[in-house]
Amino acid sequence: MSPQDTSATKDPGFIGGLPVTFPGTAALSGERAALAKEIAAALMSGNTAGAVILGELGIGKSVLLQHTSTALADHAYVVQLRGSAFGSRVRYGALSFLLAELDENILDRPVLILEGLIGLLQERAAGKPVILAIDNADQLDENSVMLIGQLVSSQTVLILASCREVAGSVHEFAQMCRANAMERFELTPLSAEDTGLLLREILGQPMSRLAISTLYRHGQGNPRWLSLLCHDYVQCGKLELHQGVWVITDHHFQMQSTTRDAICETVAHLPSSQRDLINLIGAAGEVPLAALQQYCDPTDLDALQEQSLVTIGSDRALTVRLTCNLLREAVRSGMLTSRRQALVQQLRAAAPVQAVAAHPHTHSTDDGGSRQRGEARVAGALAAAREGRYADVLLQLREHTTPELDVLHPEYRTLAVALVAEALAMTGRIDDSLALAESTEAIVDSQQHPVADQAAQCLANMRLAAGVWTTTPNSRHASKHPIADSTWCELADGLLLAFAGNPQEALTMLMPALRQCEASNLAGLGALASAAVDYCQAVLGQGSRLSSSFLWPDAAEVGKSSWLVRRLTLHFTILTGAYTKSRGQAAEELLALSRKDHALGVSAFELLSLSSALRLGEARAIEPLLTVSARCQGDFARLCELYAKGMDNFDLQLMLQAMEEARSLDYRSFSQDAAETALQFAAETRRRSDSRLAHRRVDATLTDLREHGRRESILNSLTAREAEVVRMIAEGKSNKEIAAHLDVSVRTVEGHLYQVYSKLHVRNREELARLLAADQGRIT
Repeated sequence: MSPQDTSATKDPGFIGGLPVTFPGTAALSGERAALAKEIAAALMSGNTAGAVILGELGIGKSVLLQHTSTALADHAYVVQLRGSAFGSRVRYGALSFLLAELDENILDRPVLILEGLIGLLQERAAGKPVILAIDNADQLDENSVMLIGQLVSSQTVLILASCREVAGSVHEFAQMCRANAMERFELTPLSAEDTGLLLREILGQPMSRLAISTLYRHGQGNPRWLSLLCHDYVQCGKLELHQGVWVITDHHFQMQSTTRDAICETVAHLPSSQRDLINLIGAAGEVPLAALQQYCDPTDLDALQEQSLVTIGSDRALTVRLTCNLLREAVRSGMLTSRRQALVQQLRAAAPVQAVAAHPHTHSTDDGGSRQRGEARVAGALAAAREGRYADVLLQLREHTTPELDVLHPEYRTLAVALVAEALAMTGRIDDSLALAESTEAIVDSQQHPVADQAAQCLANMRLAAGVWTTTPNSRHASKHPIADSTWCELADGLLLAFAGNPQEALTMLMPALRQCEASNLAGLGALASAAVDYCQAVLGQGSRLSSSFLWPDAAEVGKSSWLVRRLTLHFTILTGAYTKSRGQAAEELLALSRKDHALGVSAFELLSLSSALRLGEARAIEPLLTVSARCQGDFARLCELYAKGMDNFDLQLMLQAMEEARSLDYRSFSQDAAETALQFAAETRRRSDSRLAHRRVDATLTDLREHGRRESILNSLTAREAEVVRMIAEGKSNKEIAAHLDVSVRTVEGHLYQVYSKLHVRNREELARLLAADQGRIT
């Protein structure tokens, strides 16, 4: 590769006959793509002498530097340099290929070398800026650093460098960075969402959220580790391509030596005393802080904590554990059992009073009886929620709060709050539920305990109940709570989109969830996913092509599912029948279903059943719908009340309001139904002015809905989040407004746009707008 050649190469591998792209080859996406643009813009601004990308080993510095260099290649002459352990011992090692083109008689004369390099670079740049892209800059030799510093001082070159940390670099390089005020860009671990984008790029096919979650949880957002883990999972058959979707078949796998060595390399630079401490904690799993302080030098422990390599728990025993689970597994898998046992015995000998590997919940037993009663109360509430008795949940945990709940472990208290949030949503108190959940979700995500898994699922249930009428799913692309919860969260987001009238987008979430259910034999969730997929396909006029071929053989297992899963499955099955069988029969079944919801006190689903029945033409749903919508909180309840009043009074204006309100909430199917009803009312009104006004308002709403639907045709190549960004751009929203709506950073939005432009072959918003308009014209 020539010095100025910045082209990246792909290195496809084949595992089990499947093409897979591995480490360092994936395209940038999300926040990383936006960061590459930011770095390139800083270099070309003329306001800095260079940029330094900082981050831990394997975090993706080299890939980011390579992509930034490629982006700059049209505007500058880019020279690729690389530091290395071997090159650092050779005089001018990193610059040897450039010096080879100079007169060998001047190589012992630094001033002449500088003049020669300046002339060589200026000649090749032909008037363009010169950028030295230096990977592993912290491993440059001193002579190369001094020469590069002189090139920077003479304003001959700009620097684009990557290194782990400036402070640990060659002294001259650290001085050069400070003297020339280079901009620093800290590269943090990938977000959960960007992890999903990276893994899809590596594997070339969609992945279930459980698969993303599992790899994200182990890989800690480190691109190199994620790539190696992906290879390990595929190689050992734990990650399989199932009907076009990558799914997890087993959470446990045997770490390969390549992965173990790469992970252990991240701590190889530490002093031996700190490495020994990491081995000790990794061998024991977790160690009480008091025991560790007697065994080791406290400064070593402080240093590891400052580097986020170890974490001290918040439990009363103050247990110390390795922050990264993958590092712990790498340490343990690379250590003989006898060596692990010897380390633990060594610790016990040094600190005999303290227990090693104490349980994280070692508390006094003074309040044990109250705690046991509190845990029993929470367990009873969980059982009640599983049976759909949400009023009993509130009775157990909210209406009669007792000191028993105050002495619970933090995880159980969080679970209790999550259960209350779910119960409030199910009983129609949406505003109260959302307010409670807002303060709870962050706590759940920060906890790593089996009880936190249950809390995460309760919050997913709450979001589903509340999201039926907010219609904006809170997508969790990866979770710390994998097992069934990630699949349930993915499924819930798809159900929200289906309820809102976005069947095409819903399928992008429902299909991966369905395939994961099949692979994991999750009969109850699988039956629900099948029913929802059938409904979306029926709406799209596709029949049941994708899911009807999969039959859950064990009906008893499906019947063991929670009330919520069985209730949702029945709801989508009935809705599908409205398209494939009889609207009247479906409306009758929904009316009967609402009576059961009422008997259980589950107002959220009573509201949903009655509104669906009324939209199918069942007039008997009007009176009970008015009653339940009046006592429920939330936008959807108010919309249902408006629609029911319009139907009850044959009121054109109320129906038009309901149509526009549904559209503003992005509840497309509801808005279309209200529009059709409004046209029926307008046809029977005697006032021409009212009729003309109604037609104009209906036409405006339906045109908006049609344009929204037409945009789907060119969005099929995009991910669900990219398509969502494009739709908001088409609505005229700024990047800042989109970021606020999606609850992400502006940089993440810019990263999505970078991917959209690349996939749709456009350069800016204007070209994207023209593409959308042209696509609508083709469909028309």
